[in-house]
Amino acid sequence: MGFKRLTQNGHSSFWLILSRVQLLKNNNFYLSRELGIEGFLKHLRAANTDYVVPRFFEYLPNLHREGGDLDLIVSDKDEKSVKQFLLKNEGDIRVDVWTVNRPNYHGITYMPPHIAQDMIDTAIEGKASAKIPNQYNSLNCMIFHALYHK
Repeated sequence: MGFKRLTQNGHSSFWLILSRVQLLKNNNFYLSRELGIEGFLKHLRAANTDYVVPRFFEYLPNLHREGGDLDLIVSDKDEKSVKQFLLKNEGDIRVDVWTVNRPNYHGITYMPPHIAQDMIDTAIEGKASAKIPNQYNSLNCMIFHALYHK
């Protein structure tokens, strides 16, 4: 973004100010606190987005821990619109956006595509009007996450 001269205690120095360029093909995004998780979930509902919050949805609209993040699995068709919305509403709440078929978790899909799609297709309404997995898929997702991701 350019150079800036900063002065402290009578001494000045020049700093190079950089801007982070967030690419749509990434999966890590940051949501503004002004909109918040609840506002984001309301937007997803209003936009009729096909998605599911795979884990830690019990705490919504709060995160499961301080400094935590919100994970989403979105349909391939809704990926771009969700990511563009997050880029327009950038802040410091981390949101990880995963898709059904696109490899993006260490070069592979976040979950096997048929499981991810079934989670979206059979999602139920949870806290803060979030789409969450049914009980069967919720258990499978937690087991898969513990064994595969961790």
